[in-house]
Amino acid sequence: MCETAHCLIKSVLSVSHGRVVGVTDGDTIKVLVAGEQLLRIRLAFCDASEKKQAFGARAKRAMSELVFARDTELRTQAIDRPISLKISHSGSWL
Repeated sequence: MCETAHCLIKSVLSVSHGRVVGVTDGDTIKVLVAGEQLLRIRLAFCDASEKKQAFGARAKRAMSELVFARDTELRTQAIDRPISLKISHSGSWL
């Protein structure tokens, strides 16, 4: 079991597949990966209105229609925080 930030980052970098179980806003999703681990994912190269900004609800709805309840492959681009990855998606929904 991971107890250090370094261990957590290393395990997150090894993630390759998961299922989208939530959409936070137009550029942030929640993905459930092996071992029932829930990751907060910020999409790389994507900028959308935040929930409280103009068109924020529309951006969230559009992202939900594209990705919610779909399987995805994660490719890490950068780590902002130990629990927030910037990823690019290689699949059919983007």
